[in-house]
Amino acid sequence: MGNSHNSNLRSTCTTFEGGADGSTTWFEDYLVISMGKTKENDNTDVWGVDYKIAKKLEHNVNFGMHVNHDDNGVASIRLGLTDYADNET
Repeated sequence: MGNSHNSNLRSTCTTFEGGADGSTTWFEDYLVISMGKTKENDNTDVWGVDYKIAKKLEHNVNFGMHVNHDDNGVASIRLGLTDYADNET
């Protein structure tokens, strides 16, 4: 990924990286947002967003979408949501 800069992210954004397939933004030690798009095969596009939150970024929430195309347009859409947390103390 190459580096990019966006002044709308304010001073709490310590790092922002963007490229052709996605981007990642870090907000100090409490939030990381990653977004991306890939092709699973010739007929399937995959989009994903990953959020890592909390004091040590131990809580992780993912959203994914698979879109399958055919000759008539969109054939199917699959959505997924996952939630991971390290609950150890």
